[in-house]
Amino acid sequence: MKIGYMDNNCYVMHGEGSSEAIIIDPSDEGEMILSELKKRGLTPSFVLITHAHYDHIGATAFLQKAGAKVFMHVADSPIVQWSNEMKGTPFFKVDKNLNDGEVLDIANLKTQVIHTPGHSPGGVCFLVDGSLFTGDTLFKENVGRSDLPMGNFAELKKSIQEKLFTLDDETKVYPGHGGMSSIGHEKKFNPYVKFNA
Repeated sequence: MKIGYMDNNCYVMHGEGSSEAIIIDPSDEGEMILSELKKRGLTPSFVLITHAHYDHIGATAFLQKAGAKVFMHVADSPIVQWSNEMKGTPFFKVDKNLNDGEVLDIANLKTQVIHTPGHSPGGVCFLVDGSLFTGDTLFKENVGRSDLPMGNFAELKKSIQEKLFTLDDETKVYPGHGGMSSIGHEKKFNPYVKFNA
């Protein structure tokens, strides 16, 4: 679902037979997210944060109060502080620090964590059954900014080429903004990080 003033993509998923919802990057409008979950018969159980820029975490504290556990990479803790100072984003407690390569077994889904620093130091992508949720690391024929605090383009390019472009070409890419793509498409057509460029 698209939410917030920056048209963020907020993703909701759950495994077969589970009423627990995983919410990826709840940028804003917590009440609307809860309403959508209720329509589907789901409860807000887990919030997975790709990175802690304010336009991706605005409803995190709200959903945590509604019962969700929050998972984030510890290296983005300073970004949470920056987001609060910039936009007054409410603080939240991180229930689990994410580690590169670990597999989360939650909501009847196995979700692999891929640490992809560059857009932010603790940026991560989530790989679930052939679908990759990339936050602001990788967009359709574009990449995330690296000129924000603690961003680094060399790291971003390395993360994409060495960790994402090694995935199967058929892997679907679901970014934090804009439309979906695939790893194969980005390897051929992304002007910022062409494969082996």
